[in-house]
Amino acid sequence: MIVDIGGPGNAVLSGGSNLGGYRNEFPELGQDHNLLFLEEPWVTERLPQECSSALTEFYVALRGDPAEAPRKGASLRDECQLSSTAPSWGFDPNSYSKLVGAILSREQLRVTGFIGHSWGSVRLTYLKPEVVGPSLDLAWAVLVRPFPVGVNAAQLVNSQSSVIAGRTKDVSANGASEVEGRSLPVTYFDYLSAEISRGYLDDNSFADSVADMEKYPDQSSLKTIGRLSDAYWKRYGRTSISPGYLALVQETCAVLGGWTEPFGEIASPRDVLAASFLPCAERQPITGSVRPGNVQTCLVSSPLDSVVPEKLIKRAYGGTASTNLAWRTSTQRSHWSVDQLKECLAEVLEET
Repeated sequence: MIVDIGGPGNAVLSGGSNLGGYRNEFPELGQDHNLLFLEEPWVTERLPQECSSALTEFYVALRGDPAEAPRKGASLRDECQLSSTAPSWGFDPNSYSKLVGAILSREQLRVTGFIGHSWGSVRLTYLKPEVVGPSLDLAWAVLVRPFPVGVNAAQLVNSQSSVIAGRTKDVSANGASEVEGRSLPVTYFDYLSAEISRGYLDDNSFADSVADMEKYPDQSSLKTIGRLSDAYWKRYGRTSISPGYLALVQETCAVLGGWTEPFGEIASPRDVLAASFLPCAERQPITGSVRPGNVQTCLVSSPLDSVVPEKLIKRAYGGTASTNLAWRTSTQRSHWSVDQLKECLAEVLEET
């Protein structure tokens, strides 16, 4: 079976995906299934200096001169070939299907199940039987907090920001604050980015972050904000950005299209969310079918998830009339939570 941890921009072999313990954590999988995890292309792709510089310039513009960000985003798109029909950072339907097909052929395997976290639901639509070959024989799929295939950039950003807005304060008057051990001062840009990044924290860490951010602009609060902002933008060093961000932009651009509204400031979480679509302003969205068909499917969503709001998932999947579609609701906030995955696995494996 394929296990897609989502992303894009997450390195499967980074040590944070619990590959070694996955089968032990979910004994429902038994010992008779091979688990196939696919590493994203950006992990081994060489990062040209021109592309790296364009990444830095885009990030710096967002921090200090947002009016320049659309132009810098266009430069990022060109220098890093984000609009290429042969993507080198993330997957597309053809490259994903070819990779799966090659592995199945070489190892003499067949795929009967698919577990997709978040963006994994998009990767499920990537699988093309005519490219993968006869070894693709899906009988079931479990999608945990699935990305709602079919929405565009504006719909996603508007829905995400509506969930986040209620917990955001206007602290823009505080200006830039130096933080011990951080190469860049913490600004309102970081505060807004941190608010978005909190959607990935587990419930205990989220509660801790609330307590920390209430102390703003104390040093403890500023350190938390800086750490969360850097995680969101994949920043390292001073103004360097991981090429994983290129995979994120390349795949989301192709699936959601670009940002078509005017952009000139960073004054709200919505502005920060919209910023990642600036490099793909000329792209049109690509949609795939989310209907389970004859595949026994179980979905997990949460009303507390701010990364993939539940109402969008219900819009994408809720109207899919099928006796093969089951639904589980998690009460946990974190987008990376695997709550209810056990229950979904038990349900689909029993049916198949």
